[in-house]
Amino acid sequence: MAEKTYAAMFEPTEGGFGISFPDLPGCVSFGTDLDDGVRQAREALSLHLEGMAEDGESLLDQSDYREMVNNPENPPHVVWALITVEAPDAADRVNVYLPRSLLERVDRYVAEHAPMNRSTFFGEAARAHLSGASIAGVAERPAAFHRDSAEVAPRPRAKDAPTSGKRAG
Repeated sequence: MAEKTYAAMFEPTEGGFGISFPDLPGCVSFGTDLDDGVRQAREALSLHLEGMAEDGESLLDQSDYREMVNNPENPPHVVWALITVEAPDAADRVNVYLPRSLLERVDRYVAEHAPMNRSTFFGEAARAHLSGASIAGVAERPAAFHRDSAEVAPRPRAKDAPTSGKRAG
């Protein structure tokens, strides 16, 4: 993957820093301090660029950094940082067949976690599953369901199951 760099403006606020990317309207975040702000800025930038890729928008090049920093219309006391993230690959549209009840659960989840959408959810879920992690707010699958896990719980065999209400023993 290629990397993309954009200038982030950190504006001091009560309790931290408001963060915006002048080249990417709507790409905003907040950090409690500068270190947290840089982490939050990276996450916001990554998600914003992924959303643009999913929507088929081209990723713009950054404007001239010096012009942005020296703009007399900037708010006072701002701090600038160049934030670099991996640019998302081009997205492909795919058709999948899923149970309606599962799609309804996904739609309820994404409605509660805006600005996430269905595509973002499925993309994050796939990345999380492939990396062995869990996506934010979604419980990790129990080990019994991981096919490649050493902790897979064996399925009881019919001959081991109790019969007639009596316990095997």
